[in-house]
Amino acid sequence: MYDVIVVGAGPAGSTAAIALARAGRQVLLLDKANFPRDKPCGDMLHPFAIHTLRKLGVDMESREFHVLRRVVLFAPDGSPLEWDQTPGTVVPRRVLDHLLVQLALKEGVSLRRVRVQYPLITKGVVAGVVGCEDHRVTAFQAPIVIGADGSKSVIARTLRGGGWPTPYVFVAIRAYFRLADNAPATTAELYWNQDLAPGYGWLFPMGDGVANVGWGTRLDVLVNRRVNLRTAFAHFLERPPIRAMPPIRTRLVGPLGPYRAWTLNTCWLVPRRSYPGAVLIGDAGGFIDPLNGGGLHYALRTGLLAARVVNEALDGADTSLTSLGRFDALWRKEFAWQMRLANWIQRHITAHPSRVNLAFSPLKWSRLSVFGVYRIAFAIALRKQL
Repeated sequence: MYDVIVVGAGPAGSTAAIALARAGRQVLLLDKANFPRDKPCGDMLHPFAIHTLRKLGVDMESREFHVLRRVVLFAPDGSPLEWDQTPGTVVPRRVLDHLLVQLALKEGVSLRRVRVQYPLITKGVVAGVVGCEDHRVTAFQAPIVIGADGSKSVIARTLRGGGWPTPYVFVAIRAYFRLADNAPATTAELYWNQDLAPGYGWLFPMGDGVANVGWGTRLDVLVNRRVNLRTAFAHFLERPPIRAMPPIRTRLVGPLGPYRAWTLNTCWLVPRRSYPGAVLIGDAGGFIDPLNGGGLHYALRTGLLAARVVNEALDGADTSLTSLGRFDALWRKEFAWQMRLANWIQRHITAHPSRVNLAFSPLKWSRLSVFGVYRIAFAIALRKQL
C-alpha cells in the first residue's frame, strides 16, 4: 500500500514525489511515457526554478544547462527592453525531466509506466486511480492522489467536471533549429506580436549552436481570427519581427526536428485545486504565468507546497478537504498576487499592441514601467524564497 500516488512525472510530479520520499513516504509515480522523452516547452528556467533545482540536488553544471547573459524584449513597434542583470538558463525538457525522474528513483520512489484513465472515487473521496498498464486495466490505491498530469489532466477534468474557459487557454508551437554562425549564442529574444496580440515569439539559444524557437497566443484569438497555429508560426519566422531586422529565419538552419504544439491553462481564478483525497499541481492545476506562459517555476513551487500539505495530512490521517484545502491557502498566500498582476498586464496591456508600445517607450529603461513593476514583483517573491 502506497501513501501517495503521483500522476505525471514531469517537474511538478517528480518534485512532489522527491519531497515526499525524503519525508519517509511510500510514493508511487505514474506516467504514460518512458523517460527520457521530449516535451514541448520554451525550455527557459526562471531564477526560482534554478534555485529550487539546486536545492533538490539536480546537477546543473552539465553542458546541457546553457546560461544566457542577456534578454531583449521587443515591442510591436521595435522598441527594445534589455535585461542583463540576471542571466537565464535554458535546458531541454528531455534532459531536465529525466534528471528529476532519476533523482526520484534514487530517493526510493516507485515509477511505473501507466496511462491513467480516471481517479478512483469512493463516497466522494479520491482513493486511487485506474489506468492501463501493459494493456491491462489496473486500479492503484492510496490515501492521497496528486494530479500532475499536465494541461490535459484526466484527474483535473474529472474532479472539476470539465475543461478550462477558452479565453484562459493559450496555445504554443516550437521547434529546435541550428543557429547560423553569426547569430548570438547567449542572448534570448522575445517579440510581442502586432497582429495576434497577446501573442509573442521567442528565440532561446541552447548551446552547441542550437536554439529553441517558438510562438504562442491565446486560443480564442486564433479561433476568432480563423488562423492556423502553424501558419502563424511560419509568418513569425519568415517576416521581419520588427522593421529594422531581417526575418528570424535568416539566422536559423533547419529545423532539426518536428514542430511541437501544446496548450497552456492560465486560469488562476479557478476556485480551488484541492479536493477530498487529492490536490492538483503544475499544469494540471493551471499554474501557468498568464503573461509569458512560463510554468516550470510554478510546477516546482506547487510540487513542494503539495508535498508539505500531503505529508501533514498523512501525519494526521486526515485526507479531507479541510486538511488538503491548506494547499489552496498556501499557494494563494505565496503567489496568487503574482498571477493576478500578470493576468491584469496580459488582459489590459499586452493584448493591445499600442499599449505595449507605450509601456516600452517613455519609461522603457525605468523600473516604474509596467514591465518593470512585473519584474520587481518576481524579484521580491524570489528573495522571499531564498
